[in-house]
Parts: sequence; structure tokens; C-alpha cells
Amino acid sequence: MPARALASGKVLVTGDVDAIAHVASPVYLSDGEPSEVIDPAVQGTRTVLASALLHRARIRRVFITSSAAALSSGTEVDLVGRTSNRIDESSWNNYSVQHCEEKGKAAEPVHKLKYRASRACGTLEWDMTVFCPPLVFGPGVHESPSLEAFGGTQAQLYRRVVQGDAGGELGRLTPFGIWIVDVRDLAHAFVLGLQKEEAGGERFVICGFPADWQDLINAARRYSDKIPPGDVSHKPEDVFYPNTYITEKSTRLLGIQYRTADELVRDSVEDFKAWGWL
Repeated sequence: MPARALASGKVLVTGDVDAIAHVASPVYLSDGEPSEVIDPAVQGTRTVLASALLHRARIRRVFITSSAAALSSGTEVDLVGRTSNRIDESSWNNYSVQHCEEKGKAAEPVHKLKYRASRACGTLEWDMTVFCPPLVFGPGVHESPSLEAFGGTQAQLYRRVVQGDAGGELGRLTPFGIWIVDVRDLAHAFVLGLQKEEAGGERFVICGFPADWQDLINAARRYSDKIPPGDVSHKPEDVFYPNTYITEKSTRLLGIQYRTADELVRDSVEDFKAWGWL
């Protein structure tokens, strides 16, 4: 039994704990070996579950945050015919697993991240509830002392929407849409998952809405005149979404109602203003 599992097990002994939520693992892209990205996430997940096993008679439910990347790599999409994948809870991203196992250090960083998401829960035997969100944006509950210390996906939103700086990637990414969920909706999913008995042992796609970066820029400009215009030649009809995520299960079983892109961007802009960054 890992020492960390025993340590976290002490919390279960001394606390009145009915459920465990493993909410996230640090997200970063690496040019090194896949294990540098994969192992911390996989071992971190297993450590939590090992602690739960020590006190399984008391624990009613375990939540694991996986990723939409565990559902699909997007590489098998018909780009010529512009036919996107329909992704639901039965989908698995096997390509990134194979890609990392074959390529090792030469594997593309994005596939190391997706491999990590696929492996973190797929090899564990546990009656648990799994959430698979895409990119998670939205206002934070904590204050950040400086822009430099501000990290995570919300920092990415700030750089690309407010600063207009995507490291040269904005133009490349614009033709391809992304899926997003408001962090508040993802947090609410955990609450609903505790309240709904039928959520036990299920896997859920937790996705709010599709958008591209220019959509978010346009929305932000409605709430601040300091937002750069982005790509003025942008045409929504030219945007292709490699994946279409089906959220019927989460709305039906959990009863979740997702926020819109406009709500997410509006509240994020207000956050940036409050911090003096806009």
C-alpha cells in the first residue's frame, strides 16, 4: 500500500466522509517521455482509490474527473468530408494510447495528455462515477496575486481573448471548433452526482457548448471595449468541429442545465475587471 494512500486514509478515519471527489490533475504538455505526464495522473488517481479501499465500508461514492480527451482523439475524423464524430459515454480514445505506446518520447504532447486521461481510470476496477469534461473555463473562486501567477485554462482564455496572444496559434486554431464547459457547471455535476442515486457507477460527458476562439472574443467585446477584435474575416460557417459531444445522459440523469458561452465569457470578463487586468 503506497505511503500516500495510507496518509490520505487517515483523513477518512478521522473525518465524517461519505464520498470522495478526485477533481483534477495538473494539465501541461511535455516534450519528454509520456510517463512524465501520465504517471503523476495515474498514480494520483490510484492513490485516492487505494485510500478508499481501506475504508470502503464507509464510502458511498467515488468521483473521478477524467477528460473528454479520454473519449476521442479527433484524429480519425474525416477532415475532407468534414464529418465529425458523435461522442457519448460509450466512446473511448484508443488512438492516443497506441500512439504513446508506439512513439514513446517522440509522441506528440497532446496525445500524451490524452493517453493520460484514457489510462487514469480505464485500468481501475471500482464502482465509481466518472466525469469527462472538455476545456474548462469560467470565473475562479480564488484570488491570484498577479497575472504571472494566474494559471490553468482560465489563463489561456485571458491570453487568447483579452490579450489576443495565442503564441501564433490563433489563426491555426480558428478553423477548428472546441467544446467548453463552465467550471461552475462541472462543480455542480459533483453535487448532483451526490444527490442522485442513479448516478452511481456511471460515466458522464459534461460538456456545455461548442465554440471557437473568435466566438469567445466576440462575446467578450460585448462586455468590454478593451478586447481586441481578433480575426475580422472570421466566418462561423467555416468552423469545423471534429467531435460532437452528446450530453443527453448528463441532462437526463443528473438534471444539469448548462450555462451558455455568453454567460461564461461575461462572468470571466467581470472577474478580469475585478482583478484589475482589464
